[in-house]
Amino acid sequence: MREQIEDDVIPLFERLHPECQALFLLDPSSNHNAYAPSAKRVNSFNLKDTRLDSVNQCVILPGYYIGTDGERKIQNFYTLEIKNEGKKNERRIWYRKGLETILKERGLGKWDEYKAQGKYWKAKCGNKEPNSEYTCCPYHMLENQPDFRTQKTALEELVTKSGHLYALYPKYHCETNWIERYWSATKRIARRECDYSFKALQENLDGFLDQVSPEEATPVESDDIIIAVGAIFAHIMI
Repeated sequence: MREQIEDDVIPLFERLHPECQALFLLDPSSNHNAYAPSAKRVNSFNLKDTRLDSVNQCVILPGYYIGTDGERKIQNFYTLEIKNEGKKNERRIWYRKGLETILKERGLGKWDEYKAQGKYWKAKCGNKEPNSEYTCCPYHMLENQPDFRTQKTALEELVTKSGHLYALYPKYHCETNWIERYWSATKRIARRECDYSFKALQENLDGFLDQVSPEEATPVESDDIIIAVGAIFAHIMI
């Protein structure tokens, strides 16, 4: 789908509507909410640093945090250990930083406080929702960091980088998706005019679609459903 949007949909839209901005509205499915391999996601990190099999596993892009001096600091999530440097049997070992290393480099974490109390700060607290200060566990604390919190999905990154707008329909509200109304109108016509054989459906499907949205008509002229659904969506968003 990403290839279709990048290679077909966006170039076609920009050619048909130069100097215009498109609004991509998609269902909130798991596919549309998928992240790129380079995305900053807490689930990609263990509590401790993890040894990698090869440098090809170093795909997550650097993050950032605000230091105590108020300056923005870039943070790489990988470290390189060189054994027997300069010798014939030199070895290069890559590690992906864990939650503990990442947070400590940012001046965050409660390991020392818990240790002083004779307790252990678990990687995950087990709660779906964090406490108000995000100190319940390292997982939720890192998840609330600006660079992780603002991480976009793969499709949203693609669309916004191209200069267009991106949004998801509300969950469980398929009636706000105009394409669903389009298909329902088409199915209503099919049930009325088709003899319920696959051959007849193949032969008449284009005609059913044209009845809902005639080729010579504009979307407003051909389908008032679009206007109605647009109003419903706007109302929900407000």
